[in-house]
Amino acid sequence: MALILLALSSLIVIPILNLAGTSLNYHRVIQRNTLETYAADSGVEYALCELGNDPVGYQSNPLEDSFTLNDKTVNVTAEYDLGNDIFKITSTATTDGNSSTTIESYVDISLYPAFFNNAITSRGDITIRPGTVIDGDVQYEGELDNKGTITGDTIQAPVADWPTVEELSQFYWVGEAISGSSIDISSGTEAAPYLIGPGHTSGNLTIKGSGVAALEGTLYVQGSLTVKPGVGIKLNEKTIYAEVDIDMQPGTDLWGPGCVIAVGDTQFQPNLGTGEEAFILVMSVEGTVTFQPQNDFYGSIAGNVNVDLQPNCTINTTDPDDGLGYPICTTLETISYNIN
Repeated sequence: MALILLALSSLIVIPILNLAGTSLNYHRVIQRNTLETYAADSGVEYALCELGNDPVGYQSNPLEDSFTLNDKTVNVTAEYDLGNDIFKITSTATTDGNSSTTIESYVDISLYPAFFNNAITSRGDITIRPGTVIDGDVQYEGELDNKGTITGDTIQAPVADWPTVEELSQFYWVGEAISGSSIDISSGTEAAPYLIGPGHTSGNLTIKGSGVAALEGTLYVQGSLTVKPGVGIKLNEKTIYAEVDIDMQPGTDLWGPGCVIAVGDTQFQPNLGTGEEAFILVMSVEGTVTFQPQNDFYGSIAGNVNVDLQPNCTINTTDPDDGLGYPICTTLETISYNIN
């Protein structure tokens, strides 16, 4: 019996030892791959942080970096080669020359609040008169009185990322003063426009004269702004900001891209630069936007109280320009995440 048991044990021990060795190697591989995955995922998180801090800069200069984590070498790249604010992040964690784990992730980065993607946004009511055509989404918190045509979605929901007056005032404030209560731009032409800004007024401001002006920086009005007929203004990706109201009267001309923002009410009735699909934000932070441009409008309209669209307006959504001159509110949305 002893000899028989000895013979049987010699047959059993070798397979048991092989099984133990295989199990040990299996768990080593699992542990290595797990640590590589954690390290590569940390590389993705690092890239997201960097892109969030400087999304515009990394559009022209791809992110390339490396670091060591969990005894793994992590190489990270982020490339803006797909357009539409989408970045491709590649993070590879390497244990040695024979083992590595790679994560590829596509991320959609938005530089501005979500309401920039709407044609119209209101934290109150929206009134759309007959004959008005809106090519884009409409979001509101109050009531929608629609007698026009909306090709996008109508969304009754709270508006996220609505700015406060303090936030915008601090962002747009310009220390340099502009003297006087009126500016005559009659000497300006399209080829050689009258230059305005950057600067602030000490009260109300009227812009008048038959000519063309161009913003060189933010025009901050510590009161109300009135733009008289005959005046043409090129925003040049800059902002007109008024602490009270803005009145752009019929017969004025406006070229985007840029922002027109009033704390109070905004009367917006200019002719818009023909043949241009440049984004313009027209906003009333605490008041009403009354909107009737004289031709097609590209951009977004936002009002805290309500938005009143007069008859025969045509509003088209378009992507905001990267250098629009609005407080950056970066949001990142992961589209895909693949581990190889």
